[in-house]
Amino acid sequence: MEETKKHRKPDIDYRLLRFIIFLIALLLPVIVTEFFTIYLNTISEAYWKITRNGFVGLLFVVGAFLFVYSGHKTSQSILSKVGGVAAVCVACIPAAEKATLTDIGLYFH
Repeated sequence: MEETKKHRKPDIDYRLLRFIIFLIALLLPVIVTEFFTIYLNTISEAYWKITRNGFVGLLFVVGAFLFVYSGHKTSQSILSKVGGVAAVCVACIPAAEKATLTDIGLYFH
């Protein structure tokens, strides 16, 4: 009985989890701009447009997947947790609405 628990196959394989994170992160700008058919100068602009809910939702999904991903080493696990928290923080604390590249340091988070 004890041995059966020890060798239980995980519900989601780590390779599938990695692939899902990769797809969402790669397609985030495409989904946000194409789904809502709006042009954005930067991805941060999505927070201030009609695309906010999709943008914030996808960042929360990426953050959650990164947070639950453990990796093979302790360093991978720690960096994944930090990345997950950072993704949620980016979703919750947006950049200034009209920030440009010259003044982004003044308004960014």
